[in-house]
Amino acid sequence: MYKNFVWLCFLSLVTGAVGWFTIKALYAAYLYVSLNASAPVENIQWSVEQLNEERFVMKANYNFVFKGQEYSGETLFKNDVYWNFWAAEDSIKVYQQKDWQVWFSSTSPRYSSLQKNFPLKECISAAVLWVILIYFFCLGYYVATRK
Repeated sequence: MYKNFVWLCFLSLVTGAVGWFTIKALYAAYLYVSLNASAPVENIQWSVEQLNEERFVMKANYNFVFKGQEYSGETLFKNDVYWNFWAAEDSIKVYQQKDWQVWFSSTSPRYSSLQKNFPLKECISAAVLWVILIYFFCLGYYVATRK
């Protein structure tokens, strides 16, 4: 391995970034896998939530029944962003017409969501970062052998 101090600091930073993104991807995949059961929604109340000055998303408060006990939850639809309040408010009609299923953890039904999306972006980002990290380590070994 190439023993330059700057190179080793750079590798440390890249390794830290790869570790951070890998942990985030693994946690998102764990959350996806833990939503292993579904049930029909009893009732849903829709509203619009403002994330920042120009971003609005739909928010759903819902109830469902699992093993005779009623649970409640809420979901923010962060993948569907609206740039003003009125557009988001108009989309409530579209959301109300859909038949919704609640995804929840069978071991802890308090953890639930109306969306079950695989964290593809996070997993691909982590995999690409691992390839880049391996490339940099190989580059360090290559430079050390050529010196």
